[in-house]
Amino acid sequence: MGVAWWGSWGTYDFNQLAQDVRLHRCVNPLPMPHRNLKEVFAETQGVRKRPGLGEAVRVTGLTFSGFQHRGIDAARNIARILPWTLEAISRCPNQPRLALEG
Repeated sequence: MGVAWWGSWGTYDFNQLAQDVRLHRCVNPLPMPHRNLKEVFAETQGVRKRPGLGEAVRVTGLTFSGFQHRGIDAARNIARILPWTLEAISRCPNQPRLALEG
């Protein structure tokens, strides 16, 4: 069984959660390690530039669903591109690299 972790597109959510835990003096509800999925996606695809979520969805051949910067829509779109994002983590050779510039 692997190690549990949580991820977000960039570091905003990670930093916001840490700030809220300090502010409210509460227990961190996600104490496991965080993965920056934007960074993982760029590494998986072999590019230096870390694409925004909209660009990452587009280069996978999908269409962005919902509104940019709306939490639930971001979560749904991140879930849709996980096969391309997690390729490096899972060592799955079946997903081809995408045509990203950079």
